[in-house]
Amino acid sequence: MNPHSRKPTSLLSLAATTWGHRNLIFQMAKRDVIGRYKGSVMGLLWSFINPIFMLAVYTLVFSVVFKARWA
Repeated sequence: MNPHSRKPTSLLSLAATTWGHRNLIFQMAKRDVIGRYKGSVMGLLWSFINPIFMLAVYTLVFSVVFKARWA
């Protein structure tokens, strides 16, 4: 196999390659998520709770502390 040969660059060939390697993509994504949250107490749940918590804090600060009003 020649690494310098031209590869097809169409959207269809990209989709076919992605579909053909879907198992590899899934395994790598799974390994990344497991590795990222391996030592944490709340694990993957933290990635959903943290943005909701920050939204609540910003809402409290701007509505109660700064008394911001929207038209």
